[in-house]
Amino acid sequence: GEGGVKSSSKATSSLSTTEQALPNAAGDSTSMDRGVEVLAYLVSKTFVKENVANGYKPKGSPPNRKPVLQRLVEIACAPQSGDAQIAYGLAGIFNLLSVSIETLRKEAFVGKEITKEQYDQLQAMGKTEEEKDAEAKNDEREGDDPTSVSERIRKLANANVPRAMVKLLEGSRNSDATQEKLLEGMGRMASETSVRGIMIQQGC
Repeated sequence: GEGGVKSSSKATSSLSTTEQALPNAAGDSTSMDRGVEVLAYLVSKTFVKENVANGYKPKGSPPNRKPVLQRLVEIACAPQSGDAQIAYGLAGIFNLLSVSIETLRKEAFVGKEITKEQYDQLQAMGKTEEEKDAEAKNDEREGDDPTSVSERIRKLANANVPRAMVKLLEGSRNSDATQEKLLEGMGRMASETSVRGIMIQQGC
């Protein structure tokens, strides 16, 4: 739908702007922190996950410009990655890249008195057919199926994300929340059996 296209275009523009802040890993730490923070929000959207995993660079980038995922890995492996704020943002990005929106929704209902399916049924009862059709067209879960997630995880493993997560985990100043995100992300990646050997090689 038109609303979905506008939302996608706006997020792509934000991703490009955010990406510009990441090269300053060794310089402007405030700019880098902000870039990671914004990307941690944007990466909750499926098409942003796919862009990041597939070597996103802004249009018109010079040939030698590194993809955003490679720069995130370099930032995570840098000496200053132990900083609590940026470590938590990086942990969140790597975690979200390794999971589908559907899985996150199911996890949100664990321990609740109602299941995700029951909640969806109740929500659907109060909606018109037009509203249901509009939601289907703008479904953010599209392209976030198990096959897509497995493919993303394989690309993350080949881009040294497991090693980056290990480096962040070793950061002495990391909070319990950051460590939890990192361990959860490693667990999500390990659900893809084909990358377990690579993960072990990278220190997991």
